[in-house]
Amino acid sequence: MHNITRIIVFVCLMGLTNCQEPIAYTATNPNLKRTHTSSQKAQKYVDGKVIKIADGDTFTMIFDNGFEVRVRLNGIDSPEKKQAFSNKAKQALSAMIFKKEVRVYYKSKDKYGRVLGDVFIDSLNVNHEMVKQGMAWHFTRYSDDKTLATLEQEARKNRVGLWVDPNPVAPWEFRLK
Repeated sequence: MHNITRIIVFVCLMGLTNCQEPIAYTATNPNLKRTHTSSQKAQKYVDGKVIKIADGDTFTMIFDNGFEVRVRLNGIDSPEKKQAFSNKAKQALSAMIFKKEVRVYYKSKDKYGRVLGDVFIDSLNVNHEMVKQGMAWHFTRYSDDKTLATLEQEARKNRVGLWVDPNPVAPWEFRLK
């Protein structure tokens, strides 16, 4: 039964089926739960421990049952490897979440199969914090989050993180080279 639960969780997280409810917020799988926002719309979330940081916007987490999933921070884009501030962005994310329990609110996956999520440690929104620290751009191509937009404007104005560079290159432009 344990392996079946892991497979079902994987299928739902990866969007391979139309899961209307997160799989059992019961003893069978305590990792998946349901919460309500102020608008009373239900959101899906998972709790787990961060075991690997890939870069400034992607990490791997593990559930109590041993299942691992890659997560991409929703609405932000951090510098690519070999790009200025890439290592600093990875270090900043690592300092916030590595080896810590996080909660990821998710709706979908990206084209690489990573869960797109808003990541929290207690009440700290990690996505917002990365932009606030100047370690990531607001990824406006995929996000209309007004808070991320404001945080990026403030980071630019205060010249924090990657904004100390007089001409920072956005990751989506860097990838075109």
